[in-house]
Amino acid sequence: MFKCNVCEKVFTVKSNMLRHEKSDKQIKFSCGDCKQLFSRRDDLVNHVQKKHVAYIYEYRIFYCAI
Repeated sequence: MFKCNVCEKVFTVKSNMLRHEKSDKQIKFSCGDCKQLFSRRDDLVNHVQKKHVAYIYEYRIFYCAI
């Protein structure tokens, strides 16, 4: 078992704990559309794909139809 030194959350895999510790220490990625903050780039990418890509796609269809 591996424990985070910041929040004391416990992990069974050391690499997961190390990745988590980095995210506990700082937030460094901001969504350009809604300003939501993320500690990991992959979380930001997932957020944009799920929350904003559909909106952009719908907007483009609407815009092109005019």
